[in-house]
Amino acid sequence: KKAESRITEQAALLDIASDAITVRDLDHRILFWSKGAERIYGWESDEVIGKSVTEFLFGDGSPEFIEAHRVLKESGHYKGEMQQATKSGKSITVECRLTLVTDDDGIPKSILAVTSDITEKKHFEAQLLRAQRMESIGTLAGGIAHDLNNVLQPILMALQILRMKFPDEKSQ
Repeated sequence: KKAESRITEQAALLDIASDAITVRDLDHRILFWSKGAERIYGWESDEVIGKSVTEFLFGDGSPEFIEAHRVLKESGHYKGEMQQATKSGKSITVECRLTLVTDDDGIPKSILAVTSDITEKKHFEAQLLRAQRMESIGTLAGGIAHDLNNVLQPILMALQILRMKFPDEKSQ
């Protein structure tokens, strides 16, 4: 009963997590699809169980997907950003953490994927970078204007002195 209660608690924790938690077999067919995955991607669990993630999250031959799984096979884990699709067809940016799950003999049996939607974060970072660039351009323009003013100021002063020294129109 304790073990059963613990499993129920852990399942409830997985369901309230804001990250998408999925488990897939080595052929990338979905075995587990959390409530967080439903919220992020839009597909219900019964729509995706048994289907390959390449059918709906990635296009066939996605270079990000291929590279992530190459690294996963070599090191047993992967962490990086990639583009994925939602049920509505919207492209989102996710931070993806993949872990190779092995059996007691160390033989890989499934892949645990935990993904976080960072689309808004990336949008805000881009806005911040744009604002910083504009600030830098403003500072540069102010510096150039100041330098030009430093060069032109003695010339303008000399003109005023010449106007006082030669008041008649012909001399000016």
